[in-house]
Amino acid sequence: LMFEFIATYAPQLIIAGIKYTIPLALISFVIAVVIAAIVAVLRSYVPNATGLGKFGWQVLKFILWFYVWIFRSTPMLVQLFVVFYGLPKLGISWLSPSGWIAAIWVLSLNTG
Repeated sequence: LMFEFIATYAPQLIIAGIKYTIPLALISFVIAVVIAAIVAVLRSYVPNATGLGKFGWQVLKFILWFYVWIFRSTPMLVQLFVVFYGLPKLGISWLSPSGWIAAIWVLSLNTG
């Protein structure tokens, strides 16, 4: 009985994995590499600026530190719920109009 169930539905699951999971992973990975490169360069840059320019860099580095801290300290599933369910409740539905776009956002930002 169990083998029949697996034999019946395994091809559908494999096709769904190829059709949805692989493109989602590839798109998210490409975006994540860009995000990671930008964040790494900006966090490691030491400016020669003084005064207000130096303060601006400190603020930017704090924002980048906070971004890394948030995405490292929360589970990806929680991030996905916030983007998919929370943002539309706040009126920011244009940011994640579908589950596919929400997944790309979360996977990219989390991996980046």
